[in-house]
Amino acid sequence: MKKKLLEIFFIWILIFVTGLSSSNACRTEKIDREVMLKTLELHKEVIEYLEKENIELAFIGRKGMANKYIEYTHMGVIWKNGEEWTVTDLLQPCEGEKPHLYDEGVAEFFVYSKVSTVKLLIPSKKTQNEFKQTLINKEADKFLGEKYNLLSYVWGTEYQNCTQYILEVYSYTASGKIADSRETALKWAKENGYKPGELKAPFITRNIARLHKHLALDDHKDKKNLKIATVDSIFEFVKNREPESVIIEFTAR
Repeated sequence: MKKKLLEIFFIWILIFVTGLSSSNACRTEKIDREVMLKTLELHKEVIEYLEKENIELAFIGRKGMANKYIEYTHMGVIWKNGEEWTVTDLLQPCEGEKPHLYDEGVAEFFVYSKVSTVKLLIPSKKTQNEFKQTLINKEADKFLGEKYNLLSYVWGTEYQNCTQYILEVYSYTASGKIADSRETALKWAKENGYKPGELKAPFITRNIARLHKHLALDDHKDKKNLKIATVDSIFEFVKNREPESVIIEFTAR
């Protein structure tokens, strides 16, 4: 029991102190050859699957090699932009507070975060087409928040992170574009059965959080039980609404 508690404690320290680097736009660390080869092979496997299944867009969650014992910590949208594949994702800023929306190459999405495992959710063809159009037409940009927070309160709009952003844009498309603001999109998700993930934050974790530039808990009513948008909770929400959608994992070998 003590060993398990210590393991949980160190995982939380890793999450808060390293700042979940998998969602950071400031990528300066060097990548060794073995890691690069593994992630590029994983990248190739994912692209081949998408092409074979004639998929235009999927939601993608990733887990880095450095934090592979932690659940998926970052989420984006992988979509076919003409003949090229692009990942659109929200990243914490290098400077300032406002999150930045990036369109990056799939290899970059994989390699720079040393991705060990990715999980894809392939939604219905209708959602693929409609979500893709929001990206092409820049409609999705209006859901971009003002301040980045790794653990933003899911029902609030003071902060935002990568998962919450996708939840909001999905709500916009799934509602028939009726939920056309951050507030109405989150309200729609709640009314239509979205259930957020929960993280328990012990006392020491809450104090460590104060040291991180892009981590705040002040928007949470219950600071011991944090309600956040997670990859798995969003996947479950979409899957429940669209039973024909497919969830699949790919792991680097």
